[in-house]
Amino acid sequence: MTPKRVLLILVMTLLAVIAGCSGENLYDLLTNFSRHQSRLVQKNQPIGGHLHMAYFDNNLPDKPTMVLLHGFGAQKEVWLPLAKRLHADYRLIIPDLVGDGESSKPMELDYSIGAQARRLHRFLTRLHIRRPIVVGNSMGGAIALVYASRYPTERLVLIDPLGFESKKSYLEEQGIAEAEKVFLGICSRKDMAHFLGMVYDHPPYVPGILLDYMTRRKCAVSRLDTRKARSLYRTDGGWVFARMLPGAARRVQSPVLILWGTEDKILNPANATAFRRHLPGSQVVYIPHAGHVPMMEKPDQTAAAMRTFLRL
Repeated sequence: MTPKRVLLILVMTLLAVIAGCSGENLYDLLTNFSRHQSRLVQKNQPIGGHLHMAYFDNNLPDKPTMVLLHGFGAQKEVWLPLAKRLHADYRLIIPDLVGDGESSKPMELDYSIGAQARRLHRFLTRLHIRRPIVVGNSMGGAIALVYASRYPTERLVLIDPLGFESKKSYLEEQGIAEAEKVFLGICSRKDMAHFLGMVYDHPPYVPGILLDYMTRRKCAVSRLDTRKARSLYRTDGGWVFARMLPGAARRVQSPVLILWGTEDKILNPANATAFRRHLPGSQVVYIPHAGHVPMMEKPDQTAAAMRTFLRL
């Protein structure tokens, strides 16, 4: 065990004691500490239709605005490691998409990629944000691409994005039933550990009380996640939005960076070539030893690649 890992375990144990051995308290303590490091404030924005979106904002109106979109079933906190490295140079807007986190979660709603892109536009319009840098991971990458095809966008960054495929991933080769087992109905510590093992190349250490809390939160929205998943893929395994994506890609006018973790088991890194083919002039950068969420697993390398691209 490395000294860094030993230190992490000791810190986690100390925090667990400080938090009163509550998984919820420990989770809040860790996320609030990380949020304050990036000067992020939590806010809430009504977007019409009785819907609202919770979001982080570091309140730097004179800096270029960067919008960060999480993936399926995730939430805004997944961006905190990257935010720590970018917050001084950009105004960061990090929302919970409708259906996730602390945003509205109506069961009967259109959760398709196109609908989420429209809601994102309404959200940003109400914040008076125009021509943002849009960054999306996984499903958030598909939403970011469709958004950039419809609305003015300064730059587009796609991180292990969902959409175009040239080769099936490790998970996809196991079939729909296995994919649903990984993402839907996570209601035991074993389920959560399996999920983390698929998302990361090297899963982080998570104390048991925190793992249990994360599992309870995920289990509580399992029915909604199943409903949302039906807006994304067909029973034969194809993506519902596959036909619209090539046209959307052709309409993207902003420069595009495609980042991909080399060890992604959820979406095959080879798909970067498919995205590049549909987005002429786009750049591809691979993040070594990273899984599906390189902004969490390798935030330094992810931030460095983004900074290089944004300086061009």
